[in-house]
Amino acid sequence: MIKLEERGELAVITVSGALTWSEVRAQHVAVRARVERGGPVLVDARGLESVTGLGLRFLLALHRAGAHGGARVVVVGLGGAARELASLAGFLELYTTAPTLEEALAWLGVSEEVW
Repeated sequence: MIKLEERGELAVITVSGALTWSEVRAQHVAVRARVERGGPVLVDARGLESVTGLGLRFLLALHRAGAHGGARVVVVGLGGAARELASLAGFLELYTTAPTLEEALAWLGVSEEVW
């Protein structure tokens, strides 16, 4: 599942379950457009269980959109097989990652109160 929500200036993209082609296809345009607007973006991957190659392409597209729009993007809670695959693909070198929500919000310079 991919869910986009706004919390003040913070865009929160929650990815959970399996990040598959059908999920990416349904949400790609809206998520990319929001990231391209810039500002702080938190990708909450604490509930992400697995990711396909297309899911990785989605994450790469987020990185590119963020770089284009000047967004500050941090991924929180990426673990297990999804983290291992992202590491093997070199994605952990592209993204700032944080083990906890508090650390991610601090890196973005966003108050915990928005959460």
